[in-house]
Amino acid sequence: MIFWVFFVLGITSLLSQVVIIRELFNAFYGNEFFIGLVLGSWLFWTGLGSFSLTKIIGKFKPENISKILILSYLSIALLLPLEIFLIRFSKIWSGLPGEIPDLLLAGLFGIFIIAPVGLVLGLQFPLAIKNFSKENIVSNLGRGYLFETLGFSLGGIVFSFFLIRQNEFSTMFLLSSLNLLAAFFILRTRDVHL
Repeated sequence: MIFWVFFVLGITSLLSQVVIIRELFNAFYGNEFFIGLVLGSWLFWTGLGSFSLTKIIGKFKPENISKILILSYLSIALLLPLEIFLIRFSKIWSGLPGEIPDLLLAGLFGIFIIAPVGLVLGLQFPLAIKNFSKENIVSNLGRGYLFETLGFSLGGIVFSFFLIRQNEFSTMFLLSSLNLLAAFFILRTRDVHL
């Protein structure tokens, strides 16, 4: 049952990526170049979160890893709706009404608006593996990847058939709820006292 957190991570990764990129595309009248830039920055921030933040957190005591993992799921629950609000608010200051925003400004905004979510999502998988792999790390690593991939796949199916016409805030609310449930699950299974 511990693999629920990996499943939620997979769903959150795909749905948040699609919704945020779609929202950025609409806000800045993007093109293929813009989508490539945003996808590249998404990969950069998640890779940086996975590599560097895990190195820093690796110095913490093992009992604190569960607390950090819970905080990461809570922060994703708060960051996702905030991202949509910030992207929509960016339309106000990015140029005159009816004017297409400057490509440089749009590109820089697209790169840096993704940073908080990308860093935290990149951090979650290694933290979850470290948190739940007390006995057999190889077996748990394989299962973690499997359940994250299943969540990723289910997220794509759910978005394609049910959420594609929904408001972005309702999708982010759904993701925030799933992340809050994952944080609660870790809190209950690991007997963590915050």
